[in-house]
Amino acid sequence: MTALFRIATLICFPFFASGQTYTMSREELFAQIHDASPVKVTTTLIGTRPDRKGRYPAGQAQHYMSNGVKEIVCYDKRGNKVKIPNSPRVELRIKDTRGKNHDLYFDTIDLKDSTFTGLNSRILATMKSIRFADISKVSLQKGHKKFVYADGHISENQDNNE
Repeated sequence: MTALFRIATLICFPFFASGQTYTMSREELFAQIHDASPVKVTTTLIGTRPDRKGRYPAGQAQHYMSNGVKEIVCYDKRGNKVKIPNSPRVELRIKDTRGKNHDLYFDTIDLKDSTFTGLNSRILATMKSIRFADISKVSLQKGHKKFVYADGHISENQDNNE
């Protein structure tokens, strides 16, 4: 292999490795989050197991209120309606009217006073908010991060074998 080929592979690989992207309208996002019932969940990395008392190793589990959406209704690239199971891996990208992208984890999205708020980093636990009126485009993707619900809430099918 030539050095040029190796460099080209490293640059292009992230684009080919990304998952399928789905879309929905801002009104559909609003309806799905508005109609959901929040539930407390525990998220952990795949393969992490609690001890006999049900405790996880330090830093290996996160406890938070999820929006409670079980299945996300969206559209594939051909415009076909699909339902994907909600999981801690589903990433939501909201483009605002100024063209700026806001990346959030779908299961952490909350809606209050026409403003969506959610985690944009599980490690740093940082939140972002965006007003409904400022949303121009909504897309989502099943990410490749190795998070699952440790307590079985929301979705039984979390694609554990990805």
